[in-house]
Amino acid sequence: MTIPNRPLIGLIKAMFEIKGTIHHISEVEYKGQKQFAVRLFVLKNEGQYTDYYPFELTGDKTSLADGFEVGQEVQVNFHVRGREWQGRWFTSLSPFKIEGLKGEAPSGSRDEPPIDNVIYEAETQGDDEVPF
Repeated sequence: MTIPNRPLIGLIKAMFEIKGTIHHISEVEYKGQKQFAVRLFVLKNEGQYTDYYPFELTGDKTSLADGFEVGQEVQVNFHVRGREWQGRWFTSLSPFKIEGLKGEAPSGSRDEPPIDNVIYEAETQGDDEVPF
């Protein structure tokens, strides 16, 4: 299977799932000249050691965190993304589905289709701006 003028190899992204407690949800911020929407939420996962996972919601996905609250237990399905900018490397966790656990169904619970076969292209921005 191919996408016009592009082979499928390298386009499929691995999907991951994690359960934990919401530790932080930021407001939507608008970055860069194009005012690209970005929202951060942090998931706390307790085991032998407590881990914190910062998830980056971008564009129309910023609404996935609506209706959830700090302290709420959730399951997050996400992709791991990486990019290079001016010789520096960045990794981000990009959710496509968030759902409450223990019978919780917040009004903001969303189930977006996974984006397995999407090619992300970097936006052209000035040299002084981080691309996210």
